[in-house]
Parts: sequence; structure tokens; C-alpha cells
Amino acid sequence: GAPTAIDPDALAVFVRVGFFIGADTPFQAIRAVHPPPLPARGLAISRDQAVGAYIDLFRTAIARRLPTAPVVMPLSGGRDSRHILFALRDAGQAPAGCVTVRHFPPRANDDELIARELCARLGIEHRVLPQPRRRAALERRKNAATHLCTDEHAQFVVMADHLRAHSRETYDGIAGDVLSQSTYLRPEVHERFEHGDLAGVAGYVLDGYGTMMAEAALARLLTPRAYRELSRERAVARLTMELARHRQAANPVGSFFLANRTRREIALAPYALMRGVTVYAPYLDRDLYDTLAALPASLLMDRTLHTDVIARAWPRFADVPYERKGLRTQDRGAARSVAGELMRVVLGQRMRGWVRPSVLVPGLAATLLDGSGERLWHTPLLLYLDQIMDVVAAPSAAPRAM
Repeated sequence: GAPTAIDPDALAVFVRVGFFIGADTPFQAIRAVHPPPLPARGLAISRDQAVGAYIDLFRTAIARRLPTAPVVMPLSGGRDSRHILFALRDAGQAPAGCVTVRHFPPRANDDELIARELCARLGIEHRVLPQPRRRAALERRKNAATHLCTDEHAQFVVMADHLRAHSRETYDGIAGDVLSQSTYLRPEVHERFEHGDLAGVAGYVLDGYGTMMAEAALARLLTPRAYRELSRERAVARLTMELARHRQAANPVGSFFLANRTRREIALAPYALMRGVTVYAPYLDRDLYDTLAALPASLLMDRTLHTDVIARAWPRFADVPYERKGLRTQDRGAARSVAGELMRVVLGQRMRGWVRPSVLVPGLAATLLDGSGERLWHTPLLLYLDQIMDVVAAPSAAPRAM
């Protein structure tokens, strides 16, 4: 029953980075719970001490969250889930099975091979979940389940369905990366924080991380009126306000992304899509969190702390690689299916005034012919805008899931 007028400042950020910040939502009349202020704090500790403390505190975090029934656990090719898997096994509570979900093309599935090797060496059953070709339906289900607050997680819809059917409890690696080995922590961004150049940090958040959409692409995709309404100036101003809250943190880059991307976007996978399953989050254990959040940025800048922790604690698995980013694959049938759905959306009544068919239709038509998914980079945003316009047009209705 709340008014459905959109919040242009909030959406100006969202269409560029894919998540909302602070207490923002797509709608002016609806706010999220704002996080408490993050205290300025720093921990004087050596790198070797940090590795040792991480190992010990994580074991305690797992011991506080042992399962009460057989667990099926998501396992990727990254560090966070691997660390959980090893710690559970050491605690005598190895999962009954692990499951890996395939990515949407054109992202390749290095995860699948790595997770399979880990499970084989540990004697744990491993299952791979394929993605249905009807990606648009998954995007709509994800948008409804996450309250129109993220561009990510459609790939986890099938994972959530599987876990609800096979496990009452599971584990999630939320915050492990941002607290201990974040790709967002870069010297040039940290230096801007240190010099008080918050507008410069905002510009880097918008342009430097390969986020949802490049500025030039967004300017071509949106109509001139929509681009003015969701202007870059609005996004920079809103981001600058939020960034100021994190300037005094021991690791301001990590503090910003934890309070915003992790809290407002990443958390929606375990705590919205997986509703109905008890999800344990050991990286948010109070003692582990207090230590990792207080580590100075200088200690984390090489982005290898978590790798070193796992290698020291479990050296016999140090030969198992982590996922290689950037590998590509194709599924031409799936690409044609997505292109057909996007064609309907782009030419539909709801999107008039928001996107430019003259820019989008030629690429979609080409994909219908050759099945190349490389042109479909705008899929999450187009389906998101179509769904949010549906809510604006019919304020008494919930977001369409199908």
C-alpha cells in the first residue's frame, strides 16, 4: 500500500553498480533498516599474527554453528566456501553433500571442476545444478524474492530450490571476501579516501570496478529523459554522502562495501532467496568479524590473506586451484531464448520512455540469428526495469515473479 514513486537518487546509483546503498530502495516511500555507525578502529598486528588469529577464530566460529541435521552445502571455486568445508570436516561435521550451480553463459564453469575435485578428495558427494534456458523467468523470480533490490543472484534460484528440498540447514560465506581478500581494495581507491577525495572514490566505484554498466553504454541504452532523471551527478552525490560514513574506518574501502554491497545485495541470496532454510554465516561471527574489520588496509592490500590462511591450515590441499576469472563459454540456444524475451520487453508498452529500441533491437535480432550471448550484457537491467515499471503502473500488485 505504500506509494510507488521511484527514488531517482537511489536508482541512479543502482543502474550503475547493481546494488542500493545506505537505507535506499527503489521507492521514495520505502526505506531499509539503516546500519549502525561503524566505529573507527584499528588493530596493531603483524601479518603472521593475523593469519594465526584468522585460523583460530574461524574454527571457533564454526564450533558455535555446528549443524543439527545432515547438511547440503553450496561449494564454489572460491575461498569462502572452501574454508567452511574444511573447518566443518575438521569439526567432525562434514556436509552430507555439496552442490555447485552453473553460471549463466558466457561465464564459464571453472567452479564445477574445482568443487568436484575437492569433494572427491574429501569423499563427499558432489552435485552440479544446471541452469534452465529460461533465464528471464529466473530473473523475475529473483527480483520478486529480493524486493527489487539487486541485479545479482538469478543464478542462485535453482540453488535455493534445491536446498529447500534437501537440507534444513546450510552455510554461506557472506563477508569472507570483503573482510579478508577483497578485489575492491586497491591502492588508488584507498589513497583517495586518505586524502578526503570522496567524489573521486565515488567516481571509481562507478567506473573502476567493472560494475553493472559502463557510463557510455548506459547513456546509449536509456532515453535522454531517463538518463537525465538517473544522472551520473545524482549517483556521485548520493555515493559521496554514503562514503563519508566510512572515511575513518581502519579499512574504509572494505567498510563501505561491507555495509552496502554485502549487506544490501549479497545478503539477499542466503536471507531472501533461501528463505525457509537456516543459513549459518561464520564470517559474521562476532569475534572473527571484530578482528577482521579492524585489520588495517595496508595488511590486506596484496589481497592474499585468505589464500594464505587456508594454505597454512590445510597445506595438503594447497595444490587445488581457485576459480580463474574471465573464462568464457557459449550456449546459443539459451542466448536465443533470452534475446527473444528481451525483444518483447524492449518493444513493450511499459518500457516506452525508458530505453531506446533503436539501439537495442539490432543487437537482439543478431543474437536471435547467431546465438551469441556476448551482446546480452544488459539482461539483468532490462528485466529489472520492466518489472519495476510493472509495479509503478500497478501499485497494488506485488512484483511479477513469472
